[in-house]
Amino acid sequence: MRQLPPQATQASRIRYRLARDLAAQCPAELAQEIAATGSTSRGVAGARSDLEINFWTDTIPDAFHERPAWLAGQLT
Repeated sequence: MRQLPPQATQASRIRYRLARDLAAQCPAELAQEIAATGSTSRGVAGARSDLEINFWTDTIPDAFHERPAWLAGQLT
């Protein structure tokens, strides 16, 4: 991951650390590249900002295909 701008807000720094922690724990088969985007990556996140994380991969893991069935079971 690239570094935040030097003038990044404290909220951006907190979200950036969270994104780094999540990326470090991400199984290799889930993503080839991971990036924090949005206000966090620009260093302008505020107290009410969310954290946007993008995952890039060439193939969708099998677990992804099981998710709709799991969600349907949870919603009924």
